Amino acid sequence: MNQQDDTDFTDGLRASFSDDRFALVPTASARETIVAAARTRRRRREVAYVTGGSLAVASVLLGGFLLVSPQQPEGGTTLAEDTPSMPRTAEDEAEARMESGPEPRAVPDNATAQRHMTEARAGAAARWIQIGPDGYRSLRLGMSYDEIRATGMLAAQDDPPPKNCARYRLSGADVAVRHILVSERVGLAAVVANKASTPEGVTIGSTRAELERTYDAAEADDPKNYLIPTGKGGHYLFRVDGDRVSELSLVANNQDCGLP
Repeated sequence: MNQQDDTDFTDGLRASFSDDRFALVPTASARETIVAAARTRRRRREVAYVTGGSLAVASVLLGGFLLVSPQQPEGGTTLAEDTPSMPRTAEDEAEARMESGPEPRAVPDNATAQRHMTEARAGAAARWIQIGPDGYRSLRLGMSYDEIRATGMLAAQDDPPPKNCARYRLSGADVAVRHILVSERVGLAAVVANKASTPEGVTIGSTRAELERTYDAAEADDPKNYLIPTGKGGHYLFRVDGDRVSELSLVANNQDCGLP
């Protein structure tokens, strides 16, 4: 296209756009809308210019700092040390524990192990009704027959009082005691256990070692019988068969009925 043709084409376009048929009639608010849009675009450009300039300056400063920063001096700190570390999550802690392996368990000493064993025996003994150190439930060493009968614990309330010594069974619901021994002169002379224990946890079935350790006792003249004073006017009588306690009784010191 030559210059003349270009001029003719431009003149033709101008004539076409000047035609009334192509005239646009703006609305009353068109000018305000256009001006507002122009202002918005200008503000965006200004913000972009300022932000971009700030980031560029920050990049230059950081790069200069890294370039001119000397090696870590002795006793100094590095940038990594100045930067606070991110908090560890629960997953991080669990992973660290798995990598480091299980924590070693503290091995209890002999005194601690012995205390645990004693507590375990006491807990087991709590399930058994206890005898001693001076009686069983409402019964007390030295009670007369009439006092014993008044407790309502005898299996047969119409049994006669003892002549010299006599055995009496307790009510059928009471299985902790096998029988009691009553003296005409002394009164309640002994309580013979069935499924009962001492307050220290020794009962029928306990080992000889447990018995001796609990009461710091040595074998008596008869190695099958251990007499342990209670300090309440009586003593425990433990019969040992082999290596186990086979019988347990609470016996009054002044009883006259012989061994139960």
